[in-house]
Amino acid sequence: MPDITIRDVPQEELDALESRAARHGRSTEAELMHLIHEAAGEEMLVTELERATKAVEAKLSSVETDAPRRRYRSVQPTPRRR
Repeated sequence: MPDITIRDVPQEELDALESRAARHGRSTEAELMHLIHEAAGEEMLVTELERATKAVEAKLSSVETDAPRRRYRSVQPTPRRR
């Protein structure tokens, strides 16, 4: 797995991240991995939804909306026998 290095993180933000990690019972590194996982998961979901939306739009555009409605012939009542 590749490594990520983040430089010049302000001390206040690092302290806040460490506090957040402690609140969740994780190390700072585990908390960062959790945040990355959540962000990447959201992005993958958005990408998948966009792909699905395009597929649905393509399917809908292929259906002719100007096609005449199917008409059914009327049924004549059956004559009564006397």
